[in-house]
Amino acid sequence: MNIFNVFTPEQLEALPEDHREAFVAFVMRAEEVLGERTESSAQQNDDDAWRYVNDERHGFMNIVIAAAKRYGVTEFGDMAVPSPTNFGQSEYAEFRSDLDHYLTQIYIDNSLRAKRDAVSLQPKAKERLRSYILELRNCIDKADMSEAKRDALQKRLTAFETELERSRLSLLAVTRVTLELMALGSGAWQATDITYKLISNVMHEVAMAKAADDETRQLPHTLAPAMISPPRPPSTSRERKAVAPAFEPGGMDDDIPF
Repeated sequence: MNIFNVFTPEQLEALPEDHREAFVAFVMRAEEVLGERTESSAQQNDDDAWRYVNDERHGFMNIVIAAAKRYGVTEFGDMAVPSPTNFGQSEYAEFRSDLDHYLTQIYIDNSLRAKRDAVSLQPKAKERLRSYILELRNCIDKADMSEAKRDALQKRLTAFETELERSRLSLLAVTRVTLELMALGSGAWQATDITYKLISNVMHEVAMAKAADDETRQLPHTLAPAMISPPRPPSTSRERKAVAPAFEPGGMDDDIPF
């Protein structure tokens, strides 16, 4: 199992921009592929099947650690990949236990940050935003731009409308759509004042809702990433055993005196 079995270039590009969120998504996809590739072999009892499963698990561990290095997840990026000849069930079980422990913390931390970077909107506020979106669509239809750009902006507004259906509106969704609209410059719009007024209305509506939301929930304006702790104190950490799995030739001791 390697990276090319798990992701296409398009799928990699679609991962979240936040490194921790991307790492979680990467592992979830890798776990899915590992399950698909080993499902039938894991149910067999012969050595060849288990050797295949073990190789796939080693590949999973290899690409997860490599991804952790690139995404800056030091808890796993600093881990050494064991040699395939020194990798077996116990090594994989310990790695999965540690991985699940870290992922739980990262997943919860991502959830807390997502809540902070989102806002709850009242029904009337959502209706006003939908009316602004409708008017912005009309402005885009009349603007001087390529059809490809027009289509991209309309899709961005559609994604923004979809976000409005959620219980909390992502501030990132708001930022993306407003920045892309303003980046076009005044020369693109048929009625510049009206367009910029609509963009300003969207930002003002969300800003007011966010201020009220923060006051009600009493959340800090900034939230430093929580320290990710290991699954066990360093003094009791288990060392990875440099032994071959029992079903491999190297798993037997040739020096037994009998």
